[in-house]
Amino acid sequence: MEDPDEIDEVIKKSRRKTGRPRLGRFRRSVETSDEAVAAASPDDEEPIADDSPEEPATEESATEEEEIPFDAAAAHRVFSVEAFNSAWDLIEKTDRSDDDIDEMIDLAHASAWHWAQRGDVGPKNRAISAWQLSRVYAEAGRYEEAERWANRSLELSESNDVGPVFTGYAYEALARLANETGDTEKRDEWLAMGRAQAELVDDKLDRVRLLGDLDDLS
Repeated sequence: MEDPDEIDEVIKKSRRKTGRPRLGRFRRSVETSDEAVAAASPDDEEPIADDSPEEPATEESATEEEEIPFDAAAAHRVFSVEAFNSAWDLIEKTDRSDDDIDEMIDLAHASAWHWAQRGDVGPKNRAISAWQLSRVYAEAGRYEEAERWANRSLELSESNDVGPVFTGYAYEALARLANETGDTEKRDEWLAMGRAQAELVDDKLDRVRLLGDLDDLS
């Protein structure tokens, strides 16, 4: 990202063919390195015929494999995005298997970890990673973990003043959890707090989407 402190473009929601709003399609473009290690050129001289038995290759005589440079920073950029999007694909899948659920959780954690290794990670990135972790655990019916990550998303949003849209989605995660567990009174409290944050969002589209996601839980 051009600006490490801003991921608005990174977490903009896109609509699937189902028409439902979607939080987060990370930008897929990443910088890649064009550097490569040149392979050693073969001998220019013709080999001399030799009828003697061929000796087995040793470590010294075996051809060395070409070494390919590894760009860890680029890898973190790619996997933080790809894991997030792949986790979201499984969140939206209506007929998830047990293996799908395990993979969904693994992907959300992988995305969060790769984001944490990036030089441009900020509170917004961490807040949205925690939000997704809360969502996947809620989808899996693992409500204790879901609550932990929802509270973590709220903590990151409030303590770093990352903006009302992020704080609003932290409340959405808490409201979703309360809805899943049947605590309608708590759900309505969280929804009210989320709507209050939505009214502070300057971007009209973001505000409408947040309100729409909150209304879905009513």
